[in-house]
Amino acid sequence: MSQWNYRGRNNHVIIEKFITNTIHYEVYVCDGDIKTIVLFVDGMKIPFDESWNRTMIYTSSVPPLHVVRDKPQTFSRITALASKCGKLYSEYTAIPLVRIGIHQDESGNVMFGEFTGATAGGNVGSELVSKTFGTWWLDALRTRNVGLTS
Repeated sequence: MSQWNYRGRNNHVIIEKFITNTIHYEVYVCDGDIKTIVLFVDGMKIPFDESWNRTMIYTSSVPPLHVVRDKPQTFSRITALASKCGKLYSEYTAIPLVRIGIHQDESGNVMFGEFTGATAGGNVGSELVSKTFGTWWLDALRTRNVGLTS
């Protein structure tokens, strides 16, 4: 395993019903606040900010800024679920930044997929993304008043 945070854990397997034809979102949440939403569609990873404006923040190459998709009708449910899960995760683990996987089926049902504190699989990617994620993390720790001075 290349992800340090999973080493030494009981590696239990959970088997779930396989769901097809879903839209997949990765929502990056810091202490319950939505930071970035990545839409996986048509073989692309399209990042948006918390208000569904296109950004270039992501861990790998993304399409140009002119490639956009309409805000989903379920946007408020997606962000509410991600925010709540992110807040619970950070309270339980003390890890402020978490990636929440959300799926939406053809009927508009919004479903929790996964969460992980290894927000980019242990490899954040570009220097810009590393700095951005690091700033979110440090700002959250400063807000918690854990003794960081700069």
